[in-house]
Amino acid sequence: MFREDRVRNKRELEDWERLLSAQIVFQSNFPECVLVGGTAAALHAKHRTSMDADHVHPKLKERFAQILKKVEKEAGWRTKKLEPPVLILGNFQGVRTGIRQLIRSKPLQTTMVRGLKIPTPEEILRIKGVLIVKRNTTRDFIDFVALTDHLGMKRALQALTTLDSLYPQEGEASVTQQLALQLAEPKPWDLSKTDLIRYKNLKPPYTDWKEIKRRALTLSQKIGGDLLR
Repeated sequence: MFREDRVRNKRELEDWERLLSAQIVFQSNFPECVLVGGTAAALHAKHRTSMDADHVHPKLKERFAQILKKVEKEAGWRTKKLEPPVLILGNFQGVRTGIRQLIRSKPLQTTMVRGLKIPTPEEILRIKGVLIVKRNTTRDFIDFVALTDHLGMKRALQALTTLDSLYPQEGEASVTQQLALQLAEPKPWDLSKTDLIRYKNLKPPYTDWKEIKRRALTLSQKIGGDLLR
């Protein structure tokens, strides 16, 4: 079993490097795209790998037909799914690759890591916080905790001070308040289906769900005490 795990981990690391190389090429042709999601989180926190690439584009709605036409001319691209005017999903050089409409009006704060334009660690922390609220998956809790460890508690809390203004909700709803509630008692819908020991080269201590819950609770308490008073 140990040998099988080593072989699998080596293969996943090779896939990870191939993904990064493919996305450098992709972004060179689509410079307005920002690589987000688990790939961006992993590039900052270095706690796992990722098998797909999700980009956001600030003007996909306005230029959907034009962007789709350009994408489909790319060598190595195969379209898999379209949701006009907000999603183009396909395969680029063997890597699942998507372009989505940026869901907020203010541009993302970005940085360059390994030749790729991705959100700053503070920005991807905010994105992962919103995703915890919206889709409640195991990987989002893990990434949020790992990014907080990467930033440190002080920088992480400072990053979250703008969460509600960047992602306003209807009425008096607060993303920050809902995030604190879900961090206090994480119940991702896919936890029973996720083997953390074998999940995308995930590194300890993030392979231990009890540890993730403990750190998430600490985060919830800090958010409640520092940001929601």
